[in-house]
Amino acid sequence: MKKLTLVFFLSFLLITAAKAEDLTFELPLPAGSTLTEQKDFTYGGKEIHAAVYQSRQKKAALVEYFISTLKQSGFEQVPLKEQVPGLFKFSKGSLRINLAVWEESGQAKFTIGKYLLAAGEADLEDRTPSFKDSLFAPPKEDAAGTTDLAAVPRPPKSVRWSNYSISGSSLLVYASRQSIAELSGFYRTKMPYLGWSLVNEFSSADVVRDYKAYLGKKDLGLSLPIEGGENLEEIVASAYVLDFLKADKARVRITIFPNFTDKKQGNIVQISYYGR
Repeated sequence: MKKLTLVFFLSFLLITAAKAEDLTFELPLPAGSTLTEQKDFTYGGKEIHAAVYQSRQKKAALVEYFISTLKQSGFEQVPLKEQVPGLFKFSKGSLRINLAVWEESGQAKFTIGKYLLAAGEADLEDRTPSFKDSLFAPPKEDAAGTTDLAAVPRPPKSVRWSNYSISGSSLLVYASRQSIAELSGFYRTKMPYLGWSLVNEFSSADVVRDYKAYLGKKDLGLSLPIEGGENLEEIVASAYVLDFLKADKARVRITIFPNFTDKKQGNIVQISYYGR
């Protein structure tokens, strides 16, 4: 995914709006708009103020409304380096407005992002995101709206980053201050009491070594599109995996690897659960 698409896609999930003294322009909203989320964040060192709304209007009507309203307010539409349907950029002096309009489950939604850009300053698509940006900063508390699995214990001294569940399967991600040895030992000891049997465990170091030898490669060619993180190949090669099985054929794979944002922060525990 190219950089520009990444900027707007992340905006769909996390973008936010807030008032600031130097960002006083308030874009009139179309009728039938409802604010669903707002928050400030930084991307590439640039502070962004944005909001996400849902609307009773159709996507095409929203696009027409915003283009007309912004032009009447003295804004110019800025050509995008990469054309993506539903994505638009406007400028007026130092003020920039990014607009994204899309449909989700038959519901029209739109995002308005505001930021200031001085003359000669790199725009968002020309900036490199960093783990120092609040948009990518690891959460310090359990992610809102997520829960632990009843069938698998959460790792000790951890923060729950995410939980995605669909059709009886779940993928959970935690950050823990404990070492890989402590975490793997915790699951070896704890899981049998919950009816799980350890059927396999291995270090990914041997897998990575054999894979590179088989392909005749010196490295895996892995990298993160975000500055400030750890060497991704070293992270992958340092992982430890435990596979568990239950009598009802439920399966779980627990993968433990160093925190890719900063190894000094401990380790990541990924729980892949497949229920029956």
